[in-house]
This record gives sequence, structure tokens and C-alpha cells, in this order.
Amino acid sequence: MNYKIFYDKRVERDIRKIPKDVLGKILFKIEELGKNPRCRETQKLLSMEGYRLRVGNYRILYLIDDEVKKVTVFRIKHRSQVYQ
Repeated sequence: MNYKIFYDKRVERDIRKIPKDVLGKILFKIEELGKNPRCRETQKLLSMEGYRLRVGNYRILYLIDDEVKKVTVFRIKHRSQVYQ
């Protein structure tokens, strides 16, 4: 069963700052998270709750709720800015 994808309010602002050529790849990877949120490319975050997925120089940070089959993307930032 697929997970539903939800976006935090901050993601809308993050998306505006991402170059168009990279944005397509990021959105594709987010859709793939709906099929398998714990794919082998993801890593559990150490400093906070959640997971991260690397797409080039950008990181997608998200939470997984297995009870309701929900993935919540809460940040998409360049790797130099995402953990600040």
C-alpha cells in the first residue's frame, strides 16, 4: 500500500529557491517516497527526528507515520544550509 505525501508550509518557500533543472528530480524522488519511504538511499537523521534523502546537492527531510501511511516532507534545502 502506498503512502500519502504531505508537505509542510516551509517546503513551499524552499521550492521557490531551487533551480528548475534540479526541482524535477527532487519532485520525482518525493513521489518515489510514497511507494517506499525507507528505500536504501535514505538515512535516519541523528540530530532530529526523521529521515533524509539526497538528491544531488539537495536534501529532502521527512517524517514517516506508518499507522496512517503518511510521509510528511518538512524541508528541502541545499546541503550547506539544511542542518542549520
